[in-house]
Amino acid sequence: MVKKRLASATGGQLASVDEGSFFEGRYPLLESHLCDLAYDDGSPRVTSTLLLFVENGVWKGCLCARDSDEVAFVSGSCTEELLTAFEVGLDRGVIDWRKRAGPNAKRR
Repeated sequence: MVKKRLASATGGQLASVDEGSFFEGRYPLLESHLCDLAYDDGSPRVTSTLLLFVENGVWKGCLCARDSDEVAFVSGSCTEELLTAFEVGLDRGVIDWRKRAGPNAKRR
């Protein structure tokens, strides 16, 4: 994983997790965001978190890039559409990252 730019899903060192059949290789960039412990250059990184929830019948997701203290939200009619939106957004570099706010945001 490249710092601030996800050029490939094979760059970083993976955490010792078994994503099993959930991702099945269909969302490599999202998986990389969640599991990679290092960037391409070998420098360490903090893994991201992913929150999925349903509101008013719509699937919504929040991807939190803890290294950069940013969050991105997407929505979809089903989990596959939601995860695909994250994957496509990461691939095309069009995720709308916003600085995280609230009591858990890093203090600068």
